[in-house]
Amino acid sequence: MMEQLEKAVEDKKTFEWIVKVTIGKNHNQVDIQTTIAERIGEPLSEKDKDTRADRLKERFQRISEEGKKKILIILDDVWEKINLKDIGLSSPLPNGFKLLLTSREEDICTQTDIETSLIFKIGVLKEEEAKKLKNGTTRFTCGLFLEDSNIQKEDLQRYGWGLNFYQSVRTIAGARWRVNTCVNKLIRSNLLIKSDCEGSVKMHDLVRDFVLSKFSVVKQASIVSHDNNFSDLLEEDESYERLLLKCGSMLEFPTHFNHKNLKLLKLMDGDKLLKFPEDFYTSMKKLEVLSYMNMHQPLLPQCMTNLRALCLRSCSLVDNDVSILGDLISLEVLNLAGCGIHKLPSKLGNLKRLKLLDLSGCVSLYIDDGVFENLNQLEELYMGVCQESCIRFSDTNCDELKILSRKLFALELEFFNNKAQPVNV
Repeated sequence: MMEQLEKAVEDKKTFEWIVKVTIGKNHNQVDIQTTIAERIGEPLSEKDKDTRADRLKERFQRISEEGKKKILIILDDVWEKINLKDIGLSSPLPNGFKLLLTSREEDICTQTDIETSLIFKIGVLKEEEAKKLKNGTTRFTCGLFLEDSNIQKEDLQRYGWGLNFYQSVRTIAGARWRVNTCVNKLIRSNLLIKSDCEGSVKMHDLVRDFVLSKFSVVKQASIVSHDNNFSDLLEEDESYERLLLKCGSMLEFPTHFNHKNLKLLKLMDGDKLLKFPEDFYTSMKKLEVLSYMNMHQPLLPQCMTNLRALCLRSCSLVDNDVSILGDLISLEVLNLAGCGIHKLPSKLGNLKRLKLLDLSGCVSLYIDDGVFENLNQLEELYMGVCQESCIRFSDTNCDELKILSRKLFALELEFFNNKAQPVNV
């Protein structure tokens, strides 16, 4: 709804500037000030919060006195009282300024000095919209991302492939097309929001809460550890199928983490001292998707016969050795982007079912001979790196890649003075 309202205002050209800021549950005053300042084209250099607020006030006052521009400031998804002085505003607003604030609580609006007569209540989802939200798969997966975070459509596609959401689709590219189509429909239905980050979308907190509240349907939860323990937050008797766990500063994973119905487990932001129990994966016989993001020394899985998608993005691996992953013979999606490995071992050639391999950001990578030769089902290969940190291709790598490329739907490469380079790819 907010996206449609913003577009309607833009189309009418009532305001020269529309400054929209999503506040969220855990907002940061400095970030809000920065966003507003950048949107009006006058970034702040000051560090002190009060000084920054005063500077914004001066700029707003100057704009008001010039009388040349009308500005609409949108504060979306406000969870607690906002002091307008913190963002350079006051009540009444300067001439030419309008403020639109959205919140799930009417009291928030009144506490922010908004007149009762100017508060409008919005009804709940219509039955048809609620049914769409209830029966979807992509929208369920969107609930496994943190509040107010950017949801990469590529992650939705890869998780969905691992969960076998696209049974009638034969290729990764076909699944990606289906995800994009679904995402666009959800945006038009106001169940997802466009993001400023390319290739990403966002889910409004209210929609996310609705998704996660339907446990009997989605059987998933999103949990953030604030006290170094998940034990009090996870119900042992609940049959979770999908979990997002933000580990924070937790140093030891619960030893009684027994959720045998898990199909997707996503762990993120773990401390470098975090330790996992040795039998961590023992009860996870049904696990199809395992995702570690920004984790120090994640516990690599071994011999998990149902695992179809594994993500180790931006993780630090013990000895940078991923040979053990060669035992995951059911794996079809492997994401090692930014995980710092220096060698792609020959054992990964055992992954005969692999369809997508992401090595983006794996700088100075050495690839064992025979890896590409054995990945007969591979459809997409990503090997983009940062400048001057090329993948070290051998002549054999190049020959194998030349043959492999004839079967690929997508191939991403970068070269920087590499002695050996593939030809006719």
